[in-house]
Formats: sequence, structure tokens, C-alpha cells
Amino acid sequence: MSKANDANNYDYVYGRKPVLEALKGRRQVKEIWLAGTGAPIVKEIIKASKRQNIIIKQATKYELDKLTPGAVHQGIVAKVTVFQFLDMPKLISRLNERKKSLVVILDGITDPRNLGSLMRSALCFDVDAIIIPKARSAPITPAVAKTSAGAVEHLNVVKANLAQAASLLKNNDFWLVGADVTAEEDVWDFKWPLKTALVLGSEGKGLSVLVKQKCDFLINIPISGRLDSLNVAVAGGILLNEYCRFTEAPV
Repeated sequence: MSKANDANNYDYVYGRKPVLEALKGRRQVKEIWLAGTGAPIVKEIIKASKRQNIIIKQATKYELDKLTPGAVHQGIVAKVTVFQFLDMPKLISRLNERKKSLVVILDGITDPRNLGSLMRSALCFDVDAIIIPKARSAPITPAVAKTSAGAVEHLNVVKANLAQAASLLKNNDFWLVGADVTAEEDVWDFKWPLKTALVLGSEGKGLSVLVKQKCDFLINIPISGRLDSLNVAVAGGILLNEYCRFTEAPV
């Protein structure tokens, strides 16, 4: 079970739900290592693997621990092809004819747990794509896949220069809505554009200056408790829900 020869061609996904979603997603699952077969979701994974003629190998907990150091693998690890990103022109081509579309731009989210949580929320709220920067971002790792509960396997993710991506979206009828704790506009009163690119800033610094300048609107989530800000993943879930609630409400 050596990873040395697979570093460039394959990745590893661990955890029951992430492995199951990998079997349903776009990546090719090469093989699965399994310790124990009792849980219903594991039986579902075995059935799906057999349908796709994917090799399942029995392994010990020690072997899986060694393959995924420090991870909560739940007794299962899958070897999968590396994650493939979508490019901006192809994304724009897919969304160009839609009257309603939601894209999320993540400006410097470096914590893999926050990135995974945001991806999980994005899939729940039917986000069309997530855009992350080429630098200053957590990469798409097994930890992100685990935190996202496998959502990453079904999302369109673009890696791009954020300022250029923002300009391209604006030129194709998207409005950029930035989340900013200093913004005067309240999210509860905000009238969301049908074609929205929601911009979320980094955990510590918020929106970068250049990306913030690209935003058409800046909104905040009012806070009434003792702390003055929300975790970016929590804030993202609230804002995605508000977009869906507003755009799906009868006129």
C-alpha cells in the first residue's frame, strides 16, 4: 500500500461517506482498502464497488493508519484519480445562458476544515461552482474531502486569478456580492441578484483589497452576541441560505 509511486496520478480519500461519494462522483476509483464490513454504509460501498468492478482489499487498522497519518479514516480508504479543476472559460460557457446562477468565490480560505465545510454547504444549496485562488488557499486534499462529507466529488471547482475571474464574471452578467463585517448593508434586507457571485474572505483578514474593489455590493450579517464575527464557513452557510430564500420566494 505504498503511496510513493502514485503521488502524481492518484490521491487518497478516506472515511465512509467521502468514499461512497467518490464512487458516485467524477473521479475514477482505482481500489479500496477496507477494515471491517458491518456498517450499512460499508455494505453500500461494497455493492457500488462490485458494480464498477473496483478492487476491494482487506486491510488492518494499522495499515490504514499508516496510509492516512492522523486521519479519522473509519476503516476505509480509496485510491482515486487526482482532482480535476474546471477552467473559467468553460464555466462561463456553461452558465452563460442561465437567468439564475450562484457562484462562490473563496478569497484566501487556508483552513482545510473551513474549505470542506463551505463545499458541503455549497452542494446543499446547489451552487454552480466554487472559485479558489491559485495561491493563498487550502488545496483539495483528503482532509477537505472528509470535512465536505464527499461534496467535493460533485462540485465544479475553478482555480484562477481571483481579480481576473471576478472581471470575467461581471462581464457575463454576474453581480459580485462580498461578505464584509464592516459593510453597512444588512443581509436581511438585501435584494439578491439572480446571477450572483458570493465572495467570502479569509478567516483572519477578510476580503483582500483588490477583490473587495471588484465587488458590486458589500453586505454583513448582523451580530447580537458578545463576539463580533462568525466563522467563515458558518457565515457562508447563512448567506447561501439567504440567496436561495430570496431568489426562490414568489414575487
